[in-house]
Amino acid sequence: MKTTESIIRTFKFFFTLQNLFLLSVFVIFFLPQVDPDFGWHYKCGELLFKGNPCISNNFTYYLADYKWAYSSFLFDALLFLTYKSWGFIGTSLVYSTLMTAFAYLLYKYVKIPKPLLVVFFLLSTYFSWNVLFLGLRPQVLSVIFATLFLVWLKRISYKNMLLIPLFFVLWVNTHAGFVLAPILFIVFLLTEVIATFFSNIKNPMFYISSYFNKRSFKGLLAVTSITIISVLATLINPFAGRVYK
Repeated sequence: MKTTESIIRTFKFFFTLQNLFLLSVFVIFFLPQVDPDFGWHYKCGELLFKGNPCISNNFTYYLADYKWAYSSFLFDALLFLTYKSWGFIGTSLVYSTLMTAFAYLLYKYVKIPKPLLVVFFLLSTYFSWNVLFLGLRPQVLSVIFATLFLVWLKRISYKNMLLIPLFFVLWVNTHAGFVLAPILFIVFLLTEVIATFFSNIKNPMFYISSYFNKRSFKGLLAVTSITIISVLATLINPFAGRVYK
């Protein structure tokens, strides 16, 4: 009897909508690495560990005068270590794991009916397949970072907001999609300004949960300061302000 109940509990655990969804995402994105940029990302990762990071345009034939300002150092390091250790099986495993993590974040934090979310995710995957089928790319990390940051803003507090500048430094050295970070933070700041100065508005259009039980000018000043520091933190990369060009 106990064995039967244990089997039933195990069956119910593995065959929930969440687990079936995440397992499907993992299988769907366990893909071969066919990204045409794989070669130079791998080489830049190798050069990084040799103390010679890719800060010059050494791989372009037709655009020899193009000024190189693509700060994907951390992704290049990840790709190099993954391929060197486990080959293409490793890159496929990392890709499917990252996409599964992304799907989990959506499933856990997006407040819409879960069946609808699953259908939306699968449809989005289908219509974006001409890009997604390429395998592990730095854009994947930018999508995950953007999702994490939105979740972070939803739960922002005096303590965890101090880590945001470090998060921006991590993102700017991973992929050019980091430009989303300042935009999202500035939009968040503007919504907090509106909510603070017009506190009689109960449901602002872009409402995000407060970083404090009761919004105050002190809290607004703290968020403003961290926003400025975080934007400036994106300049901590080998190209400084050139990454915005």
